[in-house]
Amino acid sequence: MAVSLTLLEKLHNLNQIVFYNFDMVNIPNEAFEIADDAPQNTRLSPLNTKLVKLMLDYDRPEYTDELVMAVIKYLALRLPSLKVFGAWIAFDAALASFIDNYKATYPHLVDLVFKLGMVE
Repeated sequence: MAVSLTLLEKLHNLNQIVFYNFDMVNIPNEAFEIADDAPQNTRLSPLNTKLVKLMLDYDRPEYTDELVMAVIKYLALRLPSLKVFGAWIAFDAALASFIDNYKATYPHLVDLVFKLGMVE
């Protein structure tokens, strides 16, 4: 995942991107510390990017829903310019709770749309 974050920062004027076969390794520990109901005391630093649409495509059975959701939440917090986030996972009540609890610290979450599948 570190390579993807570096790519997004280097291509900071990019409007949208699809990561095919997104590699969910080398995920920062802070991604796993994000709880649905308790915002962190420290704010994650935003990535310097103008990215509006992001699609994560992955096809590995070893990626659990918990792992995928940790990555999605982490990226959602770090990408304040993001408006549409697509992934091949059903977004559930836990994500709604996460947004509700984090929106005061990360106000961009209010306008972020999560979509199942490809982003058009």
